[in-house]
Amino acid sequence: MNTYAVNEQAGTIFIERSLQCSIEMAWRYWTEGELRMKWFCGGVTGEAVGELVVLDFDHRRLSTAGAPEGMDCGEPVKMEGRITKIDKPNCLAFSWPSPPDVEDTHVEINFESVDEGTLVKVFHENLQLDEHLKGCAGGWHAHLDLLQDIASESEARDFWIRYSEVMEEYHRRLA
Repeated sequence: MNTYAVNEQAGTIFIERSLQCSIEMAWRYWTEGELRMKWFCGGVTGEAVGELVVLDFDHRRLSTAGAPEGMDCGEPVKMEGRITKIDKPNCLAFSWPSPPDVEDTHVEINFESVDEGTLVKVFHENLQLDEHLKGCAGGWHAHLDLLQDIASESEARDFWIRYSEVMEEYHRRLA
């Protein structure tokens, strides 16, 4: 498995991780705010198409290191998307809010039971700006590494340190 996100289609990144947990537990890590905030962001996730997905980011919960220079992520940020597809525990898809004057992006997560746990596949589509493509690739990579740590009952890495490490590679890979 390639642990780096790939950009095989314009404006889309794909990344996957193998988690050492059941598909039901993997689903909970994505949909229950208290679990999701340990590796990504807090917030509620609706249970039907059209309902809200609240993305309540506070990276201070995930890192003792500060955000890299030039990153505007020091303060908590709350965003709201809408569920576009839900098939518990196999698929969750939702709109991802974008800055003003930029069309929203779309995230789809697929879950597959495998012998060693759960394979999670993330597709983030409609990334229109090069800087968003690279930033999302690095962000998903670092966040999924933290999820992988937590699912295997290991101590989670420091988010900003991991993000900085992988961003160096994404600047080369997605140049």
